[in-house]
Amino acid sequence: MKSHNAKPRHPQLWLGYGLILAVILLGVTAITAQFQHADMRRVAARQSHAIADLRDARQADRRRIVALQDQNRAQDQSLAIDRADLGRQQQAIGRLARLRTLDWRAITALHNELAVRRIHDAAVRDRIKQLETSNAAARATIHAAGGAKP
Repeated sequence: MKSHNAKPRHPQLWLGYGLILAVILLGVTAITAQFQHADMRRVAARQSHAIADLRDARQADRRRIVALQDQNRAQDQSLAIDRADLGRQQQAIGRLARLRTLDWRAITALHNELAVRRIHDAAVRDRIKQLETSNAAARATIHAAGGAKP
């Protein structure tokens, strides 16, 4: 009969089971590592493509920046030319305003002079009419000089 206090007599069996378990764990770990390695390669490939795309985009952005800088320089030059033209135009407008003021003064002076001459002319005509009515010799002289009939 067997006693209950007996030690297991097959330590090699337990050692074999432990080694089998270790091999299984190592195999699972190796397979998991392979899957992780494949995932890492895919991630690295995607990131490599993303980096290449970003480099291409950066180059395109640099070209666009250079083009925009050139466009800004051209616009700055055009703006400087326009400002110079505007300054000349404002000076011409100022000169024309001064000339208009001078013309207005000259026209006003001529208008006033014409009004004075009309008043003087009317006064001279009134005197001539008075002279015609009061003096027959003067009337004959006035009609002879003007070609009118007495």
